[in-house]
Amino acid sequence: KKVTAWVINPVVKYKGFEVFGNIEQAEGLNANEPDKRKWTHYSGEGIYRFMKNQFYVGGRYNTAKGRLQGFANDVTVDRVQAGGGWFLTQNLVAKLEYVEHNYRDFPVTDIRNGATFNGAMFEAVVSF
Repeated sequence: KKVTAWVINPVVKYKGFEVFGNIEQAEGLNANEPDKRKWTHYSGEGIYRFMKNQFYVGGRYNTAKGRLQGFANDVTVDRVQAGGGWFLTQNLVAKLEYVEHNYRDFPVTDIRNGATFNGAMFEAVVSF
């Protein structure tokens, strides 16, 4: 029925360093809700590229907090990642990352209550 949202995405690059941020908020309600719900999302990422951009290391943090429809209280989802990569060619990158992902403050009857994921990921990506 009604949504108001805004986003700010600051980016700073200096030599091999890149810092990217994301700050956003959405607030609104659907046709069946008497009160507005609000979600906020914050993220930050830092990357350092070296050896003529052939390699990189970096880290990322994300958190989203808000109330889902039908929930009495806010819930939070957060994620931390750290890793690095190697551009084998201009279109092919191999990367290794460690991830920790958490669901917080969900009701005990919700499947996401206390859910978490952590571990290493290895990926190879082809871009066109």
